Amino acid sequence: MASELEDKKIATLISEAIAAELKAHGETKAGAIGPLIRTKYPDAAATYGEQLFDGAIARKASAQLKSWFTVSLAGETTLWLPGIPEDVLSEIPPTITVPDGKTEPRHVLLSRVTVGEFRAWEKMLAKQIEDDKRRHKAARYIVAKIKSLPDDVSLQDAFGIREAAE
Repeated sequence: MASELEDKKIATLISEAIAAELKAHGETKAGAIGPLIRTKYPDAAATYGEQLFDGAIARKASAQLKSWFTVSLAGETTLWLPGIPEDVLSEIPPTITVPDGKTEPRHVLLSRVTVGEFRAWEKMLAKQIEDDKRRHKAARYIVAKIKSLPDDVSLQDAFGIREAAE
């Protein structure tokens, strides 16, 4: 694991690369930043190579943990809860992401999750939904303002905003 100082240096390099790309081209993709930094700072790339690989594997593993097919390899196939309709259970993933606020969340088999863990998962989902609702409300406001404009007009031009002279 990289030290906190190395992590801050990488964060600074990322910020600088993003700013340079946005200034030069007006846009960028998150995936374009890594190759820029790796080319300019190969030692930093070596430091983070293992972490990047682990992160990519963790994201893929997290996605698979939500699949009954993958989880069935561990012997779990379905969950039955008396009094809960099958169509409701079909919307619940086979593992529950249990946040603890300090470290990486755990993925617990639905058949073994505690009531408290299930409540924490539901609370986490509710927060994500509220965050999405706020962003969606802001986006709807802007879309309403530009409803008569063609799709190829930039938002900046649509609202008549001009960049400050440098």
